[in-house]
Amino acid sequence: MNGLGWAVEEAESEITLLRRVFTVLPDPADLLDEWLDLCRTHGVAGKNAHDARLAAYAHRYGVRTLLTLDARDFARFGLSAVVP
Repeated sequence: MNGLGWAVEEAESEITLLRRVFTVLPDPADLLDEWLDLCRTHGVAGKNAHDARLAAYAHRYGVRTLLTLDARDFARFGLSAVVP
């Protein structure tokens, strides 16, 4: 089970449905450089590095606003957030 309480098969089914609706963009070639820069600049370590990677991805694709349950996680990276 994962954080949503779904079995692996259920999660895979949901991902398949989402991939039919949304375009999945490839990782930019310089994603690692941006990610490491954000971690270094903001002193990010541990599980927060996952947020930094998403922020790096957003920066490289010009995304400035994210949909998230915790806007504070992304504010330090210069991103706006919409909380549902």
